[in-house]
Order: sequence, then structure tokens, then C-alpha cells
Amino acid sequence: MAEYLPQYEFEKLAAFGGMGAVYKAKQASLDRPVAIKILPPEFGSEKEFAERFKAEARAMAKLNHTHIVAVYDFGITKGGHLYLVMEWVEGPTLHDMIHKSSLPVRKAALLAMQLCEALSYAHTHQILHRDIKPGNIMVTQDDQVKVTDFGLARPITGEAEENPYGTPDYAAPEILGKGAVDQRVDIFAAGVVLYEMLTGRVPQTPRRTVTEYAPVSARWDEVIEKAVHPDPAKRFQDARDFRASIASVVAQAQAAVPVAVVVDDDDVPKAKAALKPLHFGLIAAAVVVIGIVLGAMFRGEEEKPRKQKKPASAQQPKQPDDKKADQTEPASRKKEKKQGQFFHRLPEL
Repeated sequence: MAEYLPQYEFEKLAAFGGMGAVYKAKQASLDRPVAIKILPPEFGSEKEFAERFKAEARAMAKLNHTHIVAVYDFGITKGGHLYLVMEWVEGPTLHDMIHKSSLPVRKAALLAMQLCEALSYAHTHQILHRDIKPGNIMVTQDDQVKVTDFGLARPITGEAEENPYGTPDYAAPEILGKGAVDQRVDIFAAGVVLYEMLTGRVPQTPRRTVTEYAPVSARWDEVIEKAVHPDPAKRFQDARDFRASIASVVAQAQAAVPVAVVVDDDDVPKAKAALKPLHFGLIAAAVVVIGIVLGAMFRGEEEKPRKQKKPASAQQPKQPDDKKADQTEPASRKKEKKQGQFFHRLPEL
């Protein structure tokens, strides 16, 4: 390859597959690492494919997004190899992360949301990836997704697939059936990737639930079911909707609290209102007032002058009988006597 592309210093073969190989190289003029995707000569010999490849490469070069590998250059070598020069990403593929270690649920969700952001951006620019899978997703050392390998990308036209490209485990039914395709085929593949991150395997037919493999919320199955539904009309219609559903499950998990805390106030009986500081003050004042009144009454009883016995020799005036005295006694005096009797009995209560 150094003979065909002398402006690049090839360092190593990074990956290879049915659609070509990827090399790590250095762009001498800018002294930066790059990834060079080389397609087999048979693709370059097909004029129609070569022209479409160039048009799509130009479109991909305009995709400037944090989670999409940047395209620097493209062309065809003297040997008939179509090639793409892309940003080099230092880090493992998502495939390696899934199958060489276990992914925490929260990390899997964050990576899936970044994937959805990349797809939404590409779809907004009318580009389909058509080969979304863990092997085409790089993850940097600070857990940033970089979608790569747009070798099968094409404009969104809604046309039928003449040749079912892609990887069967991640291909939507309409691709395999040579039906019309649009952005929903990438959403289907992203749903399979999310399932694989959570379970460590691709779904089979019939698909087993995520909860059979991992102790996670059943809501993950609901989200994945909608992403990979065989009927495109029942899938997420936009990658942003897919991302929003993933974010909702994550937020629900973060907000999980004991049931007693989240019960609606309308569903439980109201507790008695707690006494406020003002209430305590009024109660204390009332107690003081009652104490003063009772104390005054007790002192009045004690200070009444005791009657002195008169000498036997003293002549007592003739008193009227009780009935007559009561009839001639002023009304005010009667009232005072009654009140005296009431207050006298009060301490007994």
C-alpha cells in the first residue's frame, strides 16, 4: 500500500473483513495518525459503484460530529483500490468491550445514546450508515463513541436494496428482503447493538428478553422491542426518539427511591397538622392567665374576715326570717352571693 499511497506512512494492519481492510498510518504532511480503509480492486473496477462511492465519500466528509469519525480524504489507487482516509481513534471497538469484559448498564446506556446522536446527525444530512454493529463503533479512552466505517453508507432515498449489504445479525428485515430502506434500518441495528451490550449476545429468533440475562429493569425490553420491531412503521421513526427513551429509563433508575417516599399525597390519609410555634405560645399564655385567675380566687377566699363572736350579754337585733330577708335583699347582693358560691365550689372541680 505504501507504493500506491506514498503520502502516507503505513504502520500496521488494524482490521480487515469482507469489505476491505483498515490500516493505521501517519499523514507525513500534517504529522497526524490516520486510519485508511482500502476496498478490494473488484469494487473499484465497477464504474457505477466507484462513482457512487465518490459521491458518498464527499457527503461523509461533510459530517462534522463529535461521535462520527472524520473523513479527511478519499480516492482510487493506481491498482484500482477505492480508499478512505479517516481520523484515527485510539481505543477499543465496542465489540471488544462487550466480549472481553462486562459493560455496566449505565455505561451501555450512555454509549447507546451517543450512537443515537451520531445516527440522528447523519440522517439529518440524508446519510444512511447501513452497517451499524459493535465492530464499527470505536470507544475512546474517555468513553466517547466514534462511529466509523461508512463504507456502505448511501443517501436516504427510500429505494429498495438491490444487493443486501451489511451484517445479517444487525440487518433489518427490509434489507434482507430487498425492500425499501430508510433511516429505520440504522435504528434497527442500533437496537440490536443495545441488546448485545446488555446481554453479551445478539438476539436470536424468537428473541429472549433482556431480563433473562441480566437483573435490569423490564423497561429495557420495551425500548428494544420498539427499536427492532420487524415492522418499520412500529419502530422508532427517528434516532432522537430512540435516544429519549433510553434516557428516560436511565432517569427512572436514578430516581428510584423507597415506595413510601414516592407515594402521591392524594393516595394516603392526611396526618394531623403539626403544632406551630405560634400555637405553643397561645397555649402557654392561656395557662398563665388561668393560673392568675385561680390564684386570685384562692387568695380572696383566704382574706375574707372571720366573724367575731359577740358577748352573750350583747343584745342582738331581731333578724327577719330567711324568706323575708331574701325578698328584701337587693338584687345585686343576691348576685354576689351566687357568684361566691360558684367560685367557692370551683376548686373542687
